[in-house]
Amino acid sequence: MLQVIEETAIQQDTLAMNSASMLGLIRQHELTETAEALNSQLQVKMAARKKAEAALILEAVRDLVSGWSLCWAVLFVEHGGMAGEGYPSDVTDEECAFVLPYLLLCREDSPQRKHDLRTVFDAVRYVARTGGQWRFLPRDLPPWWVVYQQMQRWIQAGCFEFLVEDVRSLLREWGGRKGQPTAVCIDSRTLQSTPESGARAGYDGARRRKGSKVHIAVDTLGHLLALTVTPADQGDRTQVAALAEQIQKVTGGTVEMAYVDQGYTGPNAAEAAQQHGLRLEVVKHPMAR
Repeated sequence: MLQVIEETAIQQDTLAMNSASMLGLIRQHELTETAEALNSQLQVKMAARKKAEAALILEAVRDLVSGWSLCWAVLFVEHGGMAGEGYPSDVTDEECAFVLPYLLLCREDSPQRKHDLRTVFDAVRYVARTGGQWRFLPRDLPPWWVVYQQMQRWIQAGCFEFLVEDVRSLLREWGGRKGQPTAVCIDSRTLQSTPESGARAGYDGARRRKGSKVHIAVDTLGHLLALTVTPADQGDRTQVAALAEQIQKVTGGTVEMAYVDQGYTGPNAAEAAQQHGLRLEVVKHPMAR
């Protein structure tokens, strides 16, 4: 009897241990399923997040492409088509026929010439019109160093000065005047200084402005004849001699009179002008005191 009781107790203990083992397996299975469910949810969320990020990136790329497309469209319209068809700053055929003789420092068919002279001049006009840097010239124009060197040759040879002088004479004749003026107007203007002005900047007490002063001489039609640039604290009278010398040089000594305002009164300015054959005529503004 005792043996039967012991066997029964052993069976009960074994059953309890099996039950505990089964419960542990069940709990382990439940934890595994929970972990898998959480992992699956996490992967779904990560996939959704990546999809959203990809959509944002795609939208940004589309905006960028649209912006570039718009830029190219504007360039296409402004430049009259694809690259190589010209820029708004290019000279016309009539302008080229007028300008070309002034730019020929050697024969147009010279063997050392590798680039068309008109194209080089168009490149110079492109830089002057847009204000861009030489190294940023478009690739459909000659190399920047070629354009820059040729422009320096033109400047040193005085090509642009001769061109401007002839154009001025033609405009005067078309306006019913003589080719060269006999009277001019002299005045000055103070320009506000910039960080690039450096030591050249001065203070103009009369205009209460710091910067540079531009002294200008024009004919009675407003065509530029001469100019000098000084610090703003330089008086107008000090530049009469320099302006008078330039005026007579570009006109061939035809100018006899210079109209000035009251800033040029005094014997020093009159004597400086007289040395170059000019007579200063001070014009008083009707409203001036």
